[in-house]
Amino acid sequence: SLGAKINIRHFSITSPSVLQIVKESQQQHGLRHGDFQRYRGYCSRRLRRLRKTLNFKMGNRHKFTGKKVTEELLSDNRYLLLILMDAERAWSYAMQLKQEANTEPRKRFHLLSRLRKAVKHAEELERLCESNRVDAKTKLEAQAYTAYLTGMLRFERQEWKAAMEAFNKCKTIYEKLASAFTEEQAILYNQRVEEISPNIRYCAYNIGDQSAISELMQMRLRSGGTEGLIAEKLEKLVQNPKNNEYTLVYKLLNEQLICKLTFCWFLNFYFISLKNLAELPQLPGLEEDKSFLKEIGIKTLVYKAYRCFFIAQSYVLVKKWSEALVLYERVLKYANEVQIQAGTYENSLKELPDVQELITQVNAEKYSLQAAAILDADDSHETESPSQVKDGKPLSERFETFCLDPSLVSKQARLVHFPPDFQPIPCKPLFFDLALNHVTLPPLEDKVEQKSKSGLTGYIKGIFGFRS
Repeated sequence: SLGAKINIRHFSITSPSVLQIVKESQQQHGLRHGDFQRYRGYCSRRLRRLRKTLNFKMGNRHKFTGKKVTEELLSDNRYLLLILMDAERAWSYAMQLKQEANTEPRKRFHLLSRLRKAVKHAEELERLCESNRVDAKTKLEAQAYTAYLTGMLRFERQEWKAAMEAFNKCKTIYEKLASAFTEEQAILYNQRVEEISPNIRYCAYNIGDQSAISELMQMRLRSGGTEGLIAEKLEKLVQNPKNNEYTLVYKLLNEQLICKLTFCWFLNFYFISLKNLAELPQLPGLEEDKSFLKEIGIKTLVYKAYRCFFIAQSYVLVKKWSEALVLYERVLKYANEVQIQAGTYENSLKELPDVQELITQVNAEKYSLQAAAILDADDSHETESPSQVKDGKPLSERFETFCLDPSLVSKQARLVHFPPDFQPIPCKPLFFDLALNHVTLPPLEDKVEQKSKSGLTGYIKGIFGFRS
């Protein structure tokens, strides 16, 4: 019961856990097997016994007389238990209707009505527990119980923010209670916290927290399937990412197919039109109509421009950038010729597609195409860069090739070969005097004879002072 002991002197009620009473009643009377109808019957029978024992009957078989539990009656804890069983009966009926609503959707309205009734009884329990006759633990238990049922109601009404606030309040109270008592008593509170955690994450996901889906999936894998209110909704959520992927792929395939069919249709249309225009000048009597032939020539250029445009678009789809770029240049060439030659034929060209609009579109497409080609080239370089770096060439020898080389920003970057290799260089030149062989020297015979005469004789004369 809610109050195993009654302190008459202080009018306070000390009680075991409200959650413990609820859990024991649920496990012993049907909810172990998910039988809400059986648990509802148990709650009705227990209410009947309590009212009879307390002489708190609501009239008789012929007339209903409503009675309310007041603070003065709280000297007996069974009056609080009476309100708790009212809330549990309404809640179990709502869960029974939830099971039946899968095949009978109209019962969902009755389900919400029963949940509102359960919340009303829980709020009444919380109000009475504010009395000084009730201990602090029971007050917190009543608040958590009300928050839990409120969260259930908001959850079913898909009011995700309000539901998450209520569940968080319930979770906070149970966590505080678990930390305040022994480990054995805290087990029950922690189990309730684990039960409502998936509900909180599901509410967060629906509010916009994309990280919640991964946590829900982890909870689902850990438990082998989530129990309680969240189970059905989580299964639907898991199915909806899968369905979105299939829908996206199907839509993408359809768009590509429609795009290809549209290109084929346009190309076929312009090919037929150009063929017809080529046959018109061959009709008898039109060979000499220069004005008509001029007009046919201009129309041919317009159709050729659009034909090239759609062929270029088809090349873009398969990422053949160079072919598409060449065709875009051809489109601009045809379009510019049309503008030059149009002149007095503008009135007859009104029924044709606008050439100026085509020029504007092609110029825009060219820029997009060039950007896509550069990005595609960068991607290919990135894929080839490992082999280019592995060849051991320093940066000075691969200026013309772009690749991502992380070593360039490290302390061991290879910029040049060091020490450099030996290379042959020209030595200092040798000079040879080839002109000497062609030079005629002056005669020296007379000087040689005079030198020979003035030899020994001259030396003797010099000694004895004979000088000429």
